[in-house]
Amino acid sequence: MDVEIEGLDDLENYFEQLEEKAKELEGENEVPFSELLDASFMREHTPHTDFMAFLEAGGFEVETQEDFEAIPEAELDEHIRETTELESWEEMQAAATKAWVVEQMDLG
Repeated sequence: MDVEIEGLDDLENYFEQLEEKAKELEGENEVPFSELLDASFMREHTPHTDFMAFLEAGGFEVETQEDFEAIPEAELDEHIRETTELESWEEMQAAATKAWVVEQMDLG
């Protein structure tokens, strides 16, 4: 008895496209904060629509990269714990990176 399965060519093409996208992302990537912590990510994980509003709500005045780097990580972690389901700045970055990769791979 033979069984004919349709759609295998489409599945094979899909996996080939995934492989190509994965190769494009291979290695190190520099992703701007504005792309990594975009409005979609911020709305999903925080009560804010953008990262600057999130920082301002935490009482952090950030106008430059140096201002941001001067924020004590413990204070940023506390703000993240109080306003998100995440536990730390490190976890927020990891979640944002994962979301960015999923978006780049069209897996969402």
